[in-house]
Amino acid sequence: MTELYSFDIGTKEKHKVVLDKNRWLGSIQLIVDGNKIKSKMTWVGGKKEYDFEVGEKEKHRIKVNIEIPKLFPAFRKWAYVVSADGKEIANFSK
Repeated sequence: MTELYSFDIGTKEKHKVVLDKNRWLGSIQLIVDGNKIKSKMTWVGGKKEYDFEVGEKEKHRIKVNIEIPKLFPAFRKWAYVVSADGKEIANFSK
C-alpha cells in the first residue's frame, strides 16, 4: 500500500486519518488512528465516494471522492477530493 494522503483532525479529541492505495490491486483503504475502517477493491472506472464520521465526543464528517479513469485505471492517475466537516482540505491526482 502507498500512502496517498494523511491529516490530523480534532482539537480536544485528535485523530489521524490516512488514505492508502494499492495501485496493482486497485484497492483503497481508509485508516483512522491505525485502524482500517473501510477497504474497497475497484477494477472499473467511475466515481467512488466514501463518507464516514470520526470521533466520539468531538465528531467530524469525512468525505473522500475519487474519480477513477475508465480506461486502464491501474496505469493512469486517479483524482481525489478530501473534505472534513463540509470544507475541502485536499484536491490532488496520483
